[in-house]
Amino acid sequence: MTLLSGRNALVTGGGSGIGRAVALDLAASGVIVTICGRRREPLDETVQTIVAAGGHADSIGCDLTDSDAIERLAGNLLETSGGVDILVNNAGFSSKVRSTRHIGAEEWRSVMDINTLGPAMLTRALLAPMIKKGSGHVVMISSMAAIRPGVMAGAVYSSAKSASRAYMDVLAVEVRQHGIRCTTILPGEV
Repeated sequence: MTLLSGRNALVTGGGSGIGRAVALDLAASGVIVTICGRRREPLDETVQTIVAAGGHADSIGCDLTDSDAIERLAGNLLETSGGVDILVNNAGFSSKVRSTRHIGAEEWRSVMDINTLGPAMLTRALLAPMIKKGSGHVVMISSMAAIRPGVMAGAVYSSAKSASRAYMDVLAVEVRQHGIRCTTILPGEV
């Protein structure tokens, strides 16, 4: 039995990469894990791995660049489990075009939406129950590109991750008094 046992978590982008690893670790600690993402197959594989190991998990398809989908996801979690104790904002991607001279507005928008706006709107939608309980943990998987922008990460990804880091700094100050912890993770290239 761990301190996390029986808690509810949502991990965005939980079908692969860092999100999958976080979901597996949380489930191994007794957390009831919900993962979301755009691609059904990786989500199903992660859930099957968790369940086969004796954990509890389910998945919900969600495109975090779609504000209506975010509201449906949050509404589903609020209805079925009263919200989450742990929110891991992990879903993200970089632009295909990295050059500041060639990246267009649509690509800027999609990278900012998935890395910054989506997590902010999802957090907002799930925050009230955490405040009411007086506890919770919001985690943002940002990037070293937030503090060391460069050509390899590209201008838009670096900007989006810098914005997500700033968002978390402000959120932490606002919700600390309600017993909610905020953690920003800055991994290197994965």
